[in-house]
Amino acid sequence: MFNLESYKKLMDECRDFNQNLYEKENPGEKIGFMYDGPVDPDNWNTKKPKVVFLCKEHYGWQGCDSRYIWKEDKDFNGLKFYKYLAAFTRLFEMYFSGQDITGEDVKTKVYQSEEEIKAGWKNVAMIEVKKISGDGQESNGAEVREHARKNNEFLTKQLKMLDPDIIFCCGQVTFDVLTVDLKYFDLNLDELDDSKKCYKFDNKYVINSCHPSKPGFNIVNVWGDIVNCLKSLPELPK
Repeated sequence: MFNLESYKKLMDECRDFNQNLYEKENPGEKIGFMYDGPVDPDNWNTKKPKVVFLCKEHYGWQGCDSRYIWKEDKDFNGLKFYKYLAAFTRLFEMYFSGQDITGEDVKTKVYQSEEEIKAGWKNVAMIEVKKISGDGQESNGAEVREHARKNNEFLTKQLKMLDPDIIFCCGQVTFDVLTVDLKYFDLNLDELDDSKKCYKFDNKYVINSCHPSKPGFNIVNVWGDIVNCLKSLPELPK
């Protein structure tokens, strides 16, 4: 059962840990920290299915302020990324309730108005592998994975606290973080097939998708691929 106070305590510990690491290389400087997780933490236990989007980092802001995903107002007109996360959450809800939702259905059956998108956003949960502010530049995959290894304990605890039914990896880097760096599942890594887009293990679904901000991203095609993969239900190798 998700407990917000315990969750905030874990996030505080993660912030302090990263601040100490940062100050060793940058004495006297402070960093910002992103308190990520459920957009609507008070009602996280009621979500079904619980979907967590695993992303690389919350970059693009500088300074030493703390930010909270459950307090931020999103610009849904300016950034399609947030629309896509809300839409995917709704699509999984519809699919696992027994509805046959195809890629083309995205155009007509999922969140058309801004009011619907804002309401859907409250069902989203995000985990940023790298939660600290930087110089406004995107980190490369190697940097994100190194950060994950340093924060292995915190990221693993965060996932276990949220206990999602679906982990949506936004890009190959985050899939590698989950399966290789965090070793979240007990896998024979040599048997993983990068061409597969979804897996099921320990009654959890893992989606290995491209990042919704990737140029040319088409949610209709991506959802169609995910549905086809879900129907095949490949098992993660043991």
